[in-house]
Amino acid sequence: MSAKRKKLRKQSDANSSSPPKLFTLFLDRNLGKHAVADALEKAGILVEVHDDHLPKTAPDDEWLAFVAKRNCVAITKDAKIRYRFPEIQAVKAHKAMMMVVVPKNITGKGMADVLIKAHDRIQRFPKRNKPPFIAGIYADGSVKAYEI
Repeated sequence: MSAKRKKLRKQSDANSSSPPKLFTLFLDRNLGKHAVADALEKAGILVEVHDDHLPKTAPDDEWLAFVAKRNCVAITKDAKIRYRFPEIQAVKAHKAMMMVVVPKNITGKGMADVLIKAHDRIQRFPKRNKPPFIAGIYADGSVKAYEI
């Protein structure tokens, strides 16, 4: 008679003892220095602010390289950035993860609210979409990839 063999099961990530790695949101200078960042931090979101690390006049290529090296998600409200060839080339060259807050004429509090609402989707997006990418963050909290 043979003894029954136990099947070995792969431990799922859900049962893992370490929490999933969260991406830090790196706010472009056009999102300001305090209102959005403070609201995100208060909500428990990891956030860095452009002006705390780079000169205000740092060109897009420079700050995108900095963000990509740190494996952060770049957040901007410059919706036209996805149409500018030098910026697209910088995103591609540095394998950057960039997201654009799409709603227009929105206050700092409004931007923070959108980012808080979309936070789970922002965190999942880079796990499902290999960098480089540019994506839009919409008022309803959805995140959609742009073709680059």
